[in-house]
Amino acid sequence: MLFSSLFLHIHYVLYISIISEIKVQIAEGKLIGVVVDGYNVRYFAFCEIPSHTKCMGNEDCLYLNIHGGGFIIGSGDAAWYGPDYIVQKDVVLVILNYRLGVLGTFSNFNNKVATGNQSLKDVILALKWIQKNILKFGGDPGNITIFGESAGGAIKHCLALTPLAKAFHEWTDYGFRLAKKLGKATSDLKVAYEFLKTIDPKILTKNSQWPICTEAERLSFTFCFTPSLDTKSPNPVFPKHLKEYINHGIQVPFLLGFTRNEGIFMLCSDFFGAISKEDLGKVNADFKKAILSNVLSELPKIGITVEELRSLYFGKREISEETLINYAYFLGDEYLIRDIMNVCELQKSSGGYKSTYLYHFDYESETSLMKKVQRFGLSGVSYGEDLFFLFCSEVAKAMNLSLPKPGTDDYMMINYFTQMWTNFAKTSLLIMSIKCISIEELKVQVNEGKLIGVIVDGYNVRYLAFRGIPYAKPPVGELRFKDPVPPEPWSGYRDASKYGNIAIQTDLRQIIIGDEDCLYLNVYTTKIELSKKRPVMVWIHGGAYISGSGDDTIYGPDYIVQKDVILVTLNYRLGVMGFLNLNDEVAAGNQGLKDVVLALKWVQNNILQFGGDPGNVTIFGGSAGGAIVHCLALSPLAKGLFHKVISQSGVILNPWAFNERTDIGFRLVRKLGKETSDPKVAYEFLKTIDAKTLTKNSQRSIFTETERLSFISLSLFTPTLDTKSPNPFFPEHPREYISRGIQMPFILGFNRNEGIFLLKGIVFGDINDKDLRKINTDFRKAILPNTLSRLFKMGITVEKLKTLYFKGKAISEETLTNFTDFLGDQFFVCDIMEVCEMQKFFGGYNSTYLYHFDYNSETFMKRMLNIKVDEGVCHGEDLGFLFCPEAAKMLNLSLPEPGSDNYKVVNYFTQMWTDFAKTGNPTPTTNLWLPISGPKNKGYNYLNIDLNLQMKTFQKEKARWNWENCKKHSNIPST
Repeated sequence: MLFSSLFLHIHYVLYISIISEIKVQIAEGKLIGVVVDGYNVRYFAFCEIPSHTKCMGNEDCLYLNIHGGGFIIGSGDAAWYGPDYIVQKDVVLVILNYRLGVLGTFSNFNNKVATGNQSLKDVILALKWIQKNILKFGGDPGNITIFGESAGGAIKHCLALTPLAKAFHEWTDYGFRLAKKLGKATSDLKVAYEFLKTIDPKILTKNSQWPICTEAERLSFTFCFTPSLDTKSPNPVFPKHLKEYINHGIQVPFLLGFTRNEGIFMLCSDFFGAISKEDLGKVNADFKKAILSNVLSELPKIGITVEELRSLYFGKREISEETLINYAYFLGDEYLIRDIMNVCELQKSSGGYKSTYLYHFDYESETSLMKKVQRFGLSGVSYGEDLFFLFCSEVAKAMNLSLPKPGTDDYMMINYFTQMWTNFAKTSLLIMSIKCISIEELKVQVNEGKLIGVIVDGYNVRYLAFRGIPYAKPPVGELRFKDPVPPEPWSGYRDASKYGNIAIQTDLRQIIIGDEDCLYLNVYTTKIELSKKRPVMVWIHGGAYISGSGDDTIYGPDYIVQKDVILVTLNYRLGVMGFLNLNDEVAAGNQGLKDVVLALKWVQNNILQFGGDPGNVTIFGGSAGGAIVHCLALSPLAKGLFHKVISQSGVILNPWAFNERTDIGFRLVRKLGKETSDPKVAYEFLKTIDAKTLTKNSQRSIFTETERLSFISLSLFTPTLDTKSPNPFFPEHPREYISRGIQMPFILGFNRNEGIFLLKGIVFGDINDKDLRKINTDFRKAILPNTLSRLFKMGITVEKLKTLYFKGKAISEETLTNFTDFLGDQFFVCDIMEVCEMQKFFGGYNSTYLYHFDYNSETFMKRMLNIKVDEGVCHGEDLGFLFCPEAAKMLNLSLPEPGSDNYKVVNYFTQMWTDFAKTGNPTPTTNLWLPISGPKNKGYNYLNIDLNLQMKTFQKEKARWNWENCKKHSNIPST
């Protein structure tokens, strides 16, 4: 039945996904949603659900928007109400359609056959659907906020049982007028009703507004079909007149407001068209024609004449094109502002003032999408302009209008609106995000003293940074080469706005930078909520144990902190300062590893003060940092300090990551002029040497040609066996611990072309023809000593290994890709896969996740290393999708823009990594990423990370990195 049946479109979208579809069971049946790549966000979309609603978001609370359109146009789809901005704020967003105009929306014959307000009942039914089903989407049926604008705001107000006089009719004859317009003149309610049921809905809609209006109604912008008194309904929305409810007020948290120049939209936009000179002349001649009928009837009651009202807005001036802005002021006040303020007055007198919030939108943007879409003819802040700061309009995209970019004023305004509106939904309070944090909230008390942090305007986020926090005494003087010692307390407030010194090291220009006094960490968070303990992620930087730091040069927190976690980064001692092993207790090695252990103890003791959960700490690192993470997961010294681990392109079995040599320190002593084999003499001598001199001579100047060609120079000072220490990091060999498996959630993986950076770029320089000829003549020179011994144990000759990679071709510039494949496997992949093997057979397979990073693009890391795009996915490229590097800005390199492929991959990494930190499962919603598989399965499940995420399987018997295959055949696939 046209006027009483209910069939509505529903569009449901749930925030953040990494697969192509998702299934949800609701009361009426099963739904299959899709994934939408939005603007700076990916979300699930469930569309066309019969019997209500469009929903977008994640969890915690529900946010319901009711669209506007003068009760005659509009819908809940993404044309105007794209969810992209709001769903990033950790809410579920629901947007619905309701019937419009004469088609049941508000057709009232003052008789039970058609009593009006059917569309209000549509919305009510939608709310009932939400109460019944929203839990299945992660929403809270006990925390629902309804919001809307224009007619949608009026409906919201009706639902709250509060009057909005202009949008409400007691009863009108518009239904009879429409019947007459369509050829049926009657005053019989049932006859008109039965006649209108026979008319095609398109014809009804076409004739239901301006064609049946009088000239006075047209000039005063009267809408025909609106909410009305429906007392004749057996189930009325308004059992009593709205005036009966006025004195009660709205006794729930209530937000209302308006824009500066609401009326511009009615005079100069594509919606109504520009008002004609003829109409302006008519209104000038008789201003009464511009006034709504209910406002005209109200004027005598308040003792104001039509001329006095006109004079208030126009003075003695004519109503013409020259005074359009005055006319817009009048229409804005008449249609919207005056009644909004009347409602505020009622809220004050009825006791609702304590939870009623009023806003005035006053931001005028030259790039306003509403201005561009509606092509306003007047300047100002018009009706509807606020919508484009809440919703991401598909109309704007279709018109090729650029959306606000992070860092712009418009984007800041988006953050204002979405943060305040969603905070209101969550807490009933209009709390601005970090913008409104007081200085008191930047003060944090840790065990050693008080800190004052700093607010940072980052890339698409504002966050709190507490930098340069000492977690140990400076390791100088007698503490050089010793285990770290907890820091001394300080008095007063410590400035935590600046980073501490980085570890002393040689930079890419071979200049000594940093300081021995380097044991500092940094804490980043978007908010401090002591009542809500959030997951903590501790990043351990890489750099071959000889370079790097935890500051934002490369490891900016901007991407990660948007995912509701706390990020900690840190420095540790590098090179000879952090890994000197003289095989004696005076310098037993692994000092840098113990630095990290002490930092993790600091996190356990203090992170609660930043709103972090010491019972949910994830450590993660890349390259040497990944190997340190693996070390920490094995060492009894770090037990209980963390709960999940992520090793990216680095494990302790990698040939550069660990060695048992104790001669390197003595080699350095000799280089500096002291011949001795006594560890205590060597230790005392090295303590006297300036830190810069030690650092300068501790790498390139002490390695041999063979070490240079095999890149063993990466691993002179590394983690070692430190059994001579009174408090050893490794009381047993690491392999003893590896054979027991890591019994906690564990992610590890590698990039497609790890070896590229060893042969190309500015770290090692491009390899030259002379070196290639040497290696071609004697491939043994390219192989690390421990790899050579491994080959011997496996029964594989050097020539067989060379054939595996070069297939009989000479090693030259033409086969550099083959060489990088070999280096990538030798330095990274073979041993990462061996760790996977250990996890399979020693009980850790159920919670071990393997990835392969396969996305090739121009990235910050490639540009920094001077590596071309077509050369593959090199070592370290994954880091540019987890961290927002300040170095990129300094080098004028563009960061991934929302909507781009690169930004999509940023979202992949940050969502999966932080979900893992929160739950121990990198894809908890979908379970897309499967663990590596058990010992009975010869393959290894892994997630291939590209523009499309896909589960794949490495088959050991076919894999290139499994050198055992050399014994069977040489035609091994290139994976």
